Amino acid sequence: MSKRSKDQDLIDELHAWMQTPDTQTAQTNGHARTTISSSSVSDDAIIEKCRAARSGAKFETLFDHGDASAHAGNASDADYALLGIFKFYSQDPDQLDRLMRLSRLARPKWDENRAGRTWLRYSIDNALRDVGEVYDWEHGRGRPLGKKEVALAARPYIGKATKAASDDGEARPALSLVRFAKRDAPPAREFIVPDLIPRHHPTTLYGWGGTAKSLIALLLGMSVAGGKKKFFDRDIAVHGPVMFIDFELDADEQHRRVVQLATGMKMEVPEDLLYVSTLGVRTHAAIEFALSGCEEHGVVLVVLDSLGPAMIGDMAAAKDVIEFHNCYIAPFKAVGATPLLVDHQARQQAGEGYQSKGAFGSAYKEHLSRSLIQVEAGDRSAEQGILNVRLRPKKANFGALADPFDVSLSFSDEMIVASRRDLTPSDRAQETTLNSKDRVLAALEDGPAYPDELVETTALTRSTVKNAITALKKAGQVEITGEVQGQMERVRLVAPAARPIKGKATRATPLQSAHSNPDLMSSSPHHTGGSDDDDTSKAVAGLFANPPDWLPKQLKVYRENPELHLKPLCTAVAAVVLGEGSRWEEVREEVEKELDKGLGRIDG
Repeated sequence: MSKRSKDQDLIDELHAWMQTPDTQTAQTNGHARTTISSSSVSDDAIIEKCRAARSGAKFETLFDHGDASAHAGNASDADYALLGIFKFYSQDPDQLDRLMRLSRLARPKWDENRAGRTWLRYSIDNALRDVGEVYDWEHGRGRPLGKKEVALAARPYIGKATKAASDDGEARPALSLVRFAKRDAPPAREFIVPDLIPRHHPTTLYGWGGTAKSLIALLLGMSVAGGKKKFFDRDIAVHGPVMFIDFELDADEQHRRVVQLATGMKMEVPEDLLYVSTLGVRTHAAIEFALSGCEEHGVVLVVLDSLGPAMIGDMAAAKDVIEFHNCYIAPFKAVGATPLLVDHQARQQAGEGYQSKGAFGSAYKEHLSRSLIQVEAGDRSAEQGILNVRLRPKKANFGALADPFDVSLSFSDEMIVASRRDLTPSDRAQETTLNSKDRVLAALEDGPAYPDELVETTALTRSTVKNAITALKKAGQVEITGEVQGQMERVRLVAPAARPIKGKATRATPLQSAHSNPDLMSSSPHHTGGSDDDDTSKAVAGLFANPPDWLPKQLKVYRENPELHLKPLCTAVAAVVLGEGSRWEEVREEVEKELDKGLGRIDG
């Protein structure tokens, strides 16, 4: 027989306990078994148990004497320490409220408002977020919570007022009906940064790792706290204290960044930049501390970096994300702060583009943010210490969606310099946040193009590009060049001076067409008056005398089958000379004359 392990007795006892039904949920003939709940135990019985426990001396120091010296004189820490003793014996918030008020720690601050509740009730709700073992009054010993009890005790605090209790004793959020007709006219909407970060509502800044999103959030915070007028050429409308809640790094590392940024921004480190590292601290305690600090210092912007480590629950589960926002993000509005949430982005799958990705997890992360800004890394040079990133607004509930812009970050040991850069036309053509017409216009800024080339440049579908071109031609922003490739006509931007006034129909004259066509301008004689026929004749002659690049190619196609390709050639010429390819018959005679006398000279 093998020797019995010295821990076997403990294992057997644990196994027997695990086989015992949970007294909160066990069923007997369809009826729940009765148990002794903490709320049925008197306050005096709980106090007696606390005195007799191994922590009795600590309890008496706090409860009988209100002595917070063991907590460096911090009254809030002393409150939590006493709550930590009480919550082992009772998880009833009302009973804990009574017990705490019997102690010498009681003070007027407990009755101050905190996110819709008293300060004390707020602290109790937070303490009940972290209940591991409780006293089993039926068996007279401690035990872990059952699954149902964990769910109830671990519920986050509600960021709303609680007034009445239901029949089962559970506190309910206080709700009220509003008659808009009885209210004064609402004030103008406020923004921290107009059209980018609405005040009092959550904004999410997200992207892959290595995109400098935390650095950009810190730079914004320093600009708001330091009284800077601009954030990358955008006005800052609200200034004041800023709190940076860091769930990833510590003060030493962030201090280095702050000093480097301040040097690059040519400013002192803002006095109103407040920082707290929450490494190793549970989220409910971190948020409770942050809310207290926001209220005390009048914080206007709070940066939470990042949402992943802070999140309680499953980020992919809608119900957990909704609850987290309701309980941990919404209360910041009650204390006057605007939350900026730094978050990570979901990984790309095969065939997916970066721009199409959202924040990692449930779509409700984005649904519950009023503004979304995606950060994408661009060119980088480790040797030169340069990183270029793009800030791409993807959602704006309270205004027009702002255009994306680039930021160039230059790193050195002494400073970090950030500067804004406009997107190139080809970059804007690829931006999915812009509409199809704007993307086609951007692509054409690099020069004339055929529809297939625009499809390749913009990554839009052929039908979308075709529809955009049609709309832009009607709006007088795009015109055909006269070059034809198969069934496709090359298009270009119309010079601003040649665009029609909105709401007035115009018909391009040969002179107008020439002015809107640099190639034709260089080859056309000056307009000296005369009939329209004379103008047309001179314009066609000028076009053939100094042909643009496309004309020899078009003539080569014509020569392969003159009968078939005469009309396309005339259409191209009419588009340049008259501004309308459909008027090709008006230039046919002049084109044929030029063909008779100059075909060999042009393409030979």
